[in-house]
Amino acid sequence: MLTGRRRIVIDIIDRYQRSQVAVQRAVIGVLYVWFGALKVAPGLSPVDDLAGRAMSAMTMGLVKPTVSMPLLAVMEVLVGIGLMTGKLPRLTIVVAVVHMSGIFLTALILPSEIWAAWGVPTLNGQYVLKNAVLVCALANVALRVFRQAPEKAVVHREAGLVDPLGQQVRG
Repeated sequence: MLTGRRRIVIDIIDRYQRSQVAVQRAVIGVLYVWFGALKVAPGLSPVDDLAGRAMSAMTMGLVKPTVSMPLLAVMEVLVGIGLMTGKLPRLTIVVAVVHMSGIFLTALILPSEIWAAWGVPTLNGQYVLKNAVLVCALANVALRVFRQAPEKAVVHREAGLVDPLGQQVRG
């Protein structure tokens, strides 16, 4: 028989695993909308200048920051809304991947903005590098979207309880 605490822990894990993709979509969506909204008004986002210079460099100077920043803001807000609502999930994921690719490309085209020294990121570099966490969460969401499989919990109840590793818990 399971103790009360162990049963509670298994219940929490079970519930989270069933909803983890929805939670990730919501959290990433809120961040996208929030940071995109900051880019709508010049000077609100701490990376306005970096993002504008990066976009200009990526387009070889063809697109000026006065044009690219509002477009970037709209793109980020729309990705966030897409993630939160689940509307157009494949398009949302593709646009998010393009966006994240651009962020990481910044490290290659403007390395002095990202690195103070080898292996020592600047404050802007930390902002860019922390996006790796979002990429991992987006990858999990993308797997669900492109597989179109129903969410399944690793921990579930069938004949009896199984632990978080899928092992049968004996009563």
